Amino acid sequence: MPGMPLRDDRVVRYVSAYCPHCHHEQPERPLSEVRRLAGYLSADAEGRVWLVRGCPDHGMVRTLYDESATILSYLEEWTAPTKRHTPDLFGNFDAVPQVYLRGLGELQTQHTCILLEDIELGCNLCCPNCFASSSPDLRGVVPVAAVLANIDARIARENGRIDVLMISGGEPTIHPQLIDLLDAIMERPIVRILINTNGIELARNDRLLAYLQRHRKRIEVLPAIRRL
Repeated sequence: MPGMPLRDDRVVRYVSAYCPHCHHEQPERPLSEVRRLAGYLSADAEGRVWLVRGCPDHGMVRTLYDESATILSYLEEWTAPTKRHTPDLFGNFDAVPQVYLRGLGELQTQHTCILLEDIELGCNLCCPNCFASSSPDLRGVVPVAAVLANIDARIARENGRIDVLMISGGEPTIHPQLIDLLDAIMERPIVRILINTNGIELARNDRLLAYLQRHRKRIEVLPAIRRL
């Protein structure tokens, strides 16, 4: 008599996760009120990794987690020393991810290795796969003073220096006070300054292009990649 058939997947590890259908039904509901579900990561016969969890309302929910179990395993073995961090609010032991609604919690394990500052909501392109959903129809400029205040707070928390600052958006090069902002940023103890841009404004704006060329030892231009 034949035995039980073998599974066609391999359990990588057990996890807890949210049901995306529960979240989409009430997207404005606080994450602390969304049901946490037991689940696991599963590698299929083709080597892909799936996040599987069971929801009492929506049944078994399966989502692609990684294209390659081999690469995922390799990346999870790669570790590096990290700096200590200072929590934004002491006593914040909320569960992930709602803990970040109150900044970095006490159980945060990483410091600010790359500080991302989105300074402009709009963009001079309208890419259908833009992860920021930016377009020429949107307007929203972050004041220079607000950006600098946030940077200064992070510098203080990082013991007086930030390794990498990325300026992004939307499209950061259309910010009307970008050069003034960059002048102020370069006065601060920041090792690398990156501008994440689609490059259109650089091709049109000779003043901005000359400015970036003049300060190329402090400021790097990073081509924006919009992933599906």
